[in-house]
Amino acid sequence: MGNVSSLGHGCGAAARSLRLIFPDEETGIAYWSTREWKKWAVHVVAGPAKKPSYKRTAYVRARTREAAIAVAKRDLYPPAPRSARFDARLAGPHELGCVPTAAYPRRDETAARSPASSSFSSGARR
Repeated sequence: MGNVSSLGHGCGAAARSLRLIFPDEETGIAYWSTREWKKWAVHVVAGPAKKPSYKRTAYVRARTREAAIAVAKRDLYPPAPRSARFDARLAGPHELGCVPTAAYPRRDETAARSPASSSFSSGARR
């Protein structure tokens, strides 16, 4: 289903938390790794962890996770509650509206077609 990633900024294993990386996020990480400016999904949550009173996702463009959180804090309208928690991750392709498409035909296949075999005809019916 997904890989396990360790996150956190601590020295020991107790300071790290584990979470699943789903295929869409894994694809996003691979895509954005070669680009300087990245699209981040910043999750803003306030209230108890089991039943939050405020949940929102902001999509921002930034170079780093910290910069993405700063942009989301600055640009979020209406502003998030003061007790809000911010978490940023790289946005995946499905989240951004990308859809899988069929591959384009190769050039040698399109050159071999005759105009008569094309699905578009020059003499359209009216």
